[in-house]
Order: sequence, then C-alpha cells, then structure tokens
Amino acid sequence: MGEAFNWGWAKFQQNAGAILVASLIYVVVIGVIYVVWFMVGSALFVHPASITVDQTTGAISSSAGSGFVMSLLFSAFSAGVFFVLLAFLQAAIIRGALAIADGARLELSSLLSTKDLGVVLGAAVIVGALSFVGVLACYVGTLVVSFFTAFYLFFVIDQHQGAWESVKSSFHLVKENASSVVMLVIGVLVAYVIGSLLCGIGLIVTVPVSLLAMTYAYRRLQGQPVAP
Repeated sequence: MGEAFNWGWAKFQQNAGAILVASLIYVVVIGVIYVVWFMVGSALFVHPASITVDQTTGAISSSAGSGFVMSLLFSAFSAGVFFVLLAFLQAAIIRGALAIADGARLELSSLLSTKDLGVVLGAAVIVGALSFVGVLACYVGTLVVSFFTAFYLFFVIDQHQGAWESVKSSFHLVKENASSVVMLVIGVLVAYVIGSLLCGIGLIVTVPVSLLAMTYAYRRLQGQPVAP
C-alpha cells in the first residue's frame, strides 16, 4: 500500500494540471446531468402528499402523492445513474493513469477520450446491479461486490475486455491477492474520508491519487512493470 500511494502521489504531482482539468470537466458535466435528472425525475415521479381544505364548504380533500414505493424506486434508480456517471469519471482517470504507468506523456485529450465508453457503461451496469442485489443482504453483499470488482475498469481500458469478462478478471485478481488488496482498499477509503472533510473539495486530489495507487497495484499484482 505504501509503495502504491507513494507512486500515486508522485505521479499526481507530475501531471496535476491535466488530471485536475479533466476531473473538473467531468465533475461539472456529471453534476449538471445529475441535477437535471433529479429535477425532471422528481417532477414526474415524486409527488408529496397534500391536504386541501375548501374555504367555502369546509370540505377536506387529500392526495396520497406518488407513494413510498415510487419514491424509493426513483431514489434507487437515481443512485444507479450516479454510479454509472462516476464510472465514466473513474475510467477517464484510469486511462490517464495507465498511460503514466507505461511511461507515456499524459495528454488532456487521452483523459477525455470516449474509447471503450460503451463497454464501461455495460460493465458499470453489471457491477451496479450486483451491488443493488447486495443491498438485500444488509449491505454486506454490496461491500463484497465493491471489493472484488475493484479492478474491473482497469481490465476494460487496459486489456479491452468485455463487460462481464472484466468483472470476472477483477474477481480472480482480487481473490489471488486478497491480503494486499484489503490494505489497498483501506488506504483508498482513508484517502476518500480525508478528501471529504473539506466539503468534498479534497476529493479532486484524493480520488486521482487513489486511482493512480490502484493502477500501480493492478500492474504489480500481475507482475507487470510500472514506469518509475
């Protein structure tokens, strides 16, 4: 974990400009899409209950609203949409991180590339669906899914694997290196918590650094070289 984060921090400092610009672009786009989605969805599907009293007759009428089930389904679906949007952001940073690991010069255009986005979408939907099923197990299943799919986007972008194949490859890599991945995931969670302390602004730094650290681990766990 220490080697991974040291490498990630060093490479972030060397490429901070391109990484931060790309991250901000994606964050703004994702934020706008999600706000529009939430506003339109709330207007169409979520209607609060109301009680009206006629001032002339005193008659009371009420509306049950959209109901608890509809509101819950909309919230769950919104979480799924947000999960997929974040996968696009992660894929962009991972694409750049893999280029850095290969010793290539990082270009902003590579971070904004749309290559493999279809497969990223498919893989994100699969992982999101598995995570949703995991919620039924008191969220324990979701944690398990998140742990074993930690590297699925790496296999999509680096090895151009299909959606389901990338999920299986991540599962096998994590299973074979469980102890090392546990330490790495703990480090990532700590970084995310620290980044969230400053009203979430710190995540603009800690998320790229964490994904760079995961890139280092992804390569080293498979015995592959990483550019110094």
